[in-house]
Amino acid sequence: MIISEEIGVAKPVPAFFEAAFARAGNPPKCEVLMIGDNWISDMQGAAEYGMDTCWYNPRRQARPDKLGITWEIASLRELIELLSGKNGRVT
Repeated sequence: MIISEEIGVAKPVPAFFEAAFARAGNPPKCEVLMIGDNWISDMQGAAEYGMDTCWYNPRRQARPDKLGITWEIASLRELIELLSGKNGRVT
């Protein structure tokens, strides 16, 4: 768990993601998925850092055109299916 007050920066600043990756042992970005409900701090920050993103959008808000969202889900059940590869999009 990364707490922005402890590291001195918050999402979407790249230093936040650098700290998170360092704490996780610097895994390849292609093996990490950012799951979040805020399309600026979560989705934009992670996309700009080079990560795949999954926008949790239970209210089905309009999707911003310019934002690089890899997947979008409206329920946590969809997340389970996404991570298990049962939806045909992830292997």
